[in-house]
Amino acid sequence: MVINTNISGQQTANNLRATEANLKKSLNRISSGVRIVEPRDDAAGLAVASRMESRLEQLDGAQSNLLNMSSYMQSQEGTLKNTGRVLQRMGELTLLHKDQSKSAEDRELYNKEFTQLKEVYGQLIAHKFNDVPLFGASSANQVTNSEGTLVTLIQITTPTTASLPNINDATVPPAITIAIDSVAQRRAEVGSNLA
Repeated sequence: MVINTNISGQQTANNLRATEANLKKSLNRISSGVRIVEPRDDAAGLAVASRMESRLEQLDGAQSNLLNMSSYMQSQEGTLKNTGRVLQRMGELTLLHKDQSKSAEDRELYNKEFTQLKEVYGQLIAHKFNDVPLFGASSANQVTNSEGTLVTLIQITTPTTASLPNINDATVPPAITIAIDSVAQRRAEVGSNLA
């Protein structure tokens, strides 16, 4: 018995299998849009690409942190702006209340508005951003940058509602002026943090 082999046919079949494998590999790369489909394609390139992808994800996280802190401080600034308006109106009401040419009913209306504005002031300074107080000792004052370092911001505190006197107190005008100055200073501090 004689067994004949077709060597050229086997070589052609082997070449066809190798070409099909290369074609499949090329189509995988083209369809995925990625140069490295498998680690064996470029082991060193894969290591570099993985390190760069990790760094980009860290930068995205840091950017998100910074954007959140910027929004937080913009919320602080807006709240301080409204707080300043409330305090200015309270100062105006104080002076109107002290005018002896006003009737008792008018002065009582000024007193009611003053009391309501004092409550509004308390609500404003209690505002939160994502359940984090905007002002006081527990307010956010740090953000992590792209190197993982904590960046500390100026702690923003405001005068408490208890520090604001009633409209009949003799200390009202100076206390309101001090509170207005304090809020203006805090707005400047927030502005310096935003810069």
